[in-house]
Amino acid sequence: MMSVLSFLLSAIFVLSCLFLIFVVLIQKGEGGGLGGLAGGSAVDTAFGAKADQTWKRATKIAAFLFFTLSIVLGIVERPRSATHSVAQPPIAPPTSGTP
Repeated sequence: MMSVLSFLLSAIFVLSCLFLIFVVLIQKGEGGGLGGLAGGSAVDTAFGAKADQTWKRATKIAAFLFFTLSIVLGIVERPRSATHSVAQPPIAPPTSGTP
């Protein structure tokens, strides 16, 4: 069951990473970014006059999803061990005599 959950979360994580990369690159930056690659205002023409605000909102959502999934995957994928704890080092077994 956990492997299915882990797989689904990982797949969503990869898709959110790719979407975040796309959204960041498509925005108009100070230097133009890849948004200016298609002819300057072609992005505004294709997506409307409020495209800049829409892309900024999409970036916030994608970044939130990225960070949230990073934390959740870190918790789900952490190794589980019942034999020792990080806070308490393992106790050495007692010896049965003197050497």
